[in-house]
Amino acid sequence: MLGTSLKAKTAILRSRLCVGEENIGVVFVRTFSQTEKTQKEKVHLDLLRDRERESKEAGMAPRSLILHRLTPYFAARIRQNQRLLSSYSSSALQEVSSSSPSPSPSPSLDAVDMTETCIRRIKDLQSSEPSSEEKMLRLSVETGGCSGFQYVFDLDNKTNPDDRVFEREGVKLIVDNISYDFVKGATVDYVEELIRSAFVVATNPSAVGGCSCKSSFMVKQ
Repeated sequence: MLGTSLKAKTAILRSRLCVGEENIGVVFVRTFSQTEKTQKEKVHLDLLRDRERESKEAGMAPRSLILHRLTPYFAARIRQNQRLLSSYSSSALQEVSSSSPSPSPSPSLDAVDMTETCIRRIKDLQSSEPSSEEKMLRLSVETGGCSGFQYVFDLDNKTNPDDRVFEREGVKLIVDNISYDFVKGATVDYVEELIRSAFVVATNPSAVGGCSCKSSFMVKQ
């Protein structure tokens, strides 16, 4: 009886040991299969990421290539437009400057000026003279007249070293230095009246009064 019981116990232990070994093997197989599945999933994810990156690079490459090819074309067109704009602006400025009349230089405040009537009369006198020498109008101041000083006009064809020459539209007016102090800033005109036709000093900042015929004047004190 004792031997039989020992054998039975030994058989039970052996059967339990086999069951334990089988369970360990099942656990190992399950663990290995899960690890292998995880590795496969990781490899699959890596492949998907690589494919996605390759597709992005493949999509960007033609775009950058197109930009690289078009950049010189756009740069050339920009330079051409700049040249056209500069040429158009320069030609427009030249047209404006050529079309706009150049302003005649305004006489200074101390210059002796001439009216259009005076200039026209001097040109008539020049054309009527057969001489080829240029005729100029000379203005001088002398003592006398009803107001103390009087204007004297004459045609002359030469200038002296102490003369001042005032020119307008090709017509020259000569005033000596002494007389210039009395007619500084004056305006010479030509008048035609019933009793006379003559050159006169229409305005004179240095004069304070004179006769009605404008041939004599008084000087400011």
